[in-house]
Amino acid sequence: PHVSAFIENAYKENRNGYNWEKKDAAIVDLHAGKIDSAISILVQSMEESNDIWCGITAALLADSKGWKDRRNQILAKANKIYPKYRKPKSKSGYSTDKWEMAALGSMLKLYSEISLTTELSAEHRNRLIKLADANPKKQHSVDINVFAAEILFIRGEDALATQLFKQSLTKKFATRHIRFLAYQRLRELGRDPIQIISENHKPST
Repeated sequence: PHVSAFIENAYKENRNGYNWEKKDAAIVDLHAGKIDSAISILVQSMEESNDIWCGITAALLADSKGWKDRRNQILAKANKIYPKYRKPKSKSGYSTDKWEMAALGSMLKLYSEISLTTELSAEHRNRLIKLADANPKKQHSVDINVFAAEILFIRGEDALATQLFKQSLTKKFATRHIRFLAYQRLRELGRDPIQIISENHKPST
């Protein structure tokens, strides 16, 4: 009952035009294995707030289930919405980080290209790795890192995906629903995300 109430509230609330409650509801559904519902929530968030991070996450979830038509539909929407993308309003108005915009656009373009292929080429693999390591000090670099890892995971590149998922947990900033995906995948790959975090955030003596 508490989870149901939480999800219902998430549909009604909308903070700063960025649907944080919807993202939290998507985490609840992911945890419960309700992938279809999580995808729907993330797509709705993208459509309502031009949040491409939600759109790419939704496309990846559909891809991981083998729902290629749905993935392609989401990517088509994301490519159409991308020019409208903005970060939440600050006191001085909209603030858009140039690196963030470029990295997000590069990831969307690269994933759209990869979705048209049946096998991951060496070129696409190298571009994913390069994009994942592009600018580790930027806030959303973790999200780009997880996106790259998830694409590799879906394409059967488990060793490399594990490396990038682990790397994402050593950084401070990440969007909650995207980092939760990293937690889930690491468990599926036989790794303990909590132990990884503990090992990389030991208090100084």
